[in-house]
Amino acid sequence: MGKFVDYNLKELVGEPVIKSDTAIALIAYDRIGYFQEVVDALLKNPAVRDAKFPVYAFIDVNPEDNGNMVEEHVDLLKKKIPHAVCIKRKINYGCGRNIIDARVQLLSNMDYQWAFIFEDDMVPSPSYIQFCLNVRDWVQENYDDVGIIQGWNKCLLDAKEKKAQIATIGPGFANLWGYLMSRKCWQSLQPYVLDYQRLFLRTTYRLRSDKKIRAWFQGLLASGCTTRSEDERAFPVTEEHIRKTERFWDTPATGQDALTLCTLQKTGWRFLYPIVNRGLYIGREGIHMLPASYENHGYGKMTCDELSADVDRREFIPLGQAPSRET
Repeated sequence: MGKFVDYNLKELVGEPVIKSDTAIALIAYDRIGYFQEVVDALLKNPAVRDAKFPVYAFIDVNPEDNGNMVEEHVDLLKKKIPHAVCIKRKINYGCGRNIIDARVQLLSNMDYQWAFIFEDDMVPSPSYIQFCLNVRDWVQENYDDVGIIQGWNKCLLDAKEKKAQIATIGPGFANLWGYLMSRKCWQSLQPYVLDYQRLFLRTTYRLRSDKKIRAWFQGLLASGCTTRSEDERAFPVTEEHIRKTERFWDTPATGQDALTLCTLQKTGWRFLYPIVNRGLYIGREGIHMLPASYENHGYGKMTCDELSADVDRREFIPLGQAPSRET
């Protein structure tokens, strides 16, 4: 296995051409078809199409491919999003390290206050980015303990139920796809995340030790968790959410998403997403998915409507404060 490189992206690229407090990261590996779908969908969002936000693509290399697929990704991306910056891995980082490094570079080294983290298998709606920004603004006006916001959720509601839940936002354990993370939140998580990386990601991502990681998660939470806000500015949670939290940590997943959820709980930050999805998961085949499992989980039945009203949506309802159903 090759040597991981310790670097500072700011020293490599200098000051970004596009001035913004928010950046977009796109995580990719060797699925060029999925990658193109995600890039095309991002381009329908004005923040990307009109070059309002800088875009950084962290492209991992398949060790059996000699970097050819990396160059295909770069060529495609530069044609479609000329202002994108491409970080080409020389050795295989694996999904976990690649995502962790994207957050280190953008929210520590590059000093952005917010970063979107998109992977190459979640297609956002045309108003996805603006929807997340609107939720962020609402959160900042009302709560102190929300560190991550996203527009994806596994939603299998019918049209009538979707209409009833269109503005409902809740905390939970959805897959982290297309999320917006604050720098303040990342600074809290980073020490624990880098410990996990040092302890468990020294080898191929697929070969990480589930048993040891679960014990590490449970030990981290058992040693005490921060309460970030004890007053009315804490995001409200339901009793059902508390029960789900307890059940989740009985036998949790062990990948990068679970790590993020664990460290969020440890440091007192909330992760929010809408009951009604604003994106589609398309990754039928990947590190953690096969076509049969994709269908069994219901992803193939999901739909994503273009909700143009999301652009101007400014008011949201916390889950539990209106008739709702957590999905």
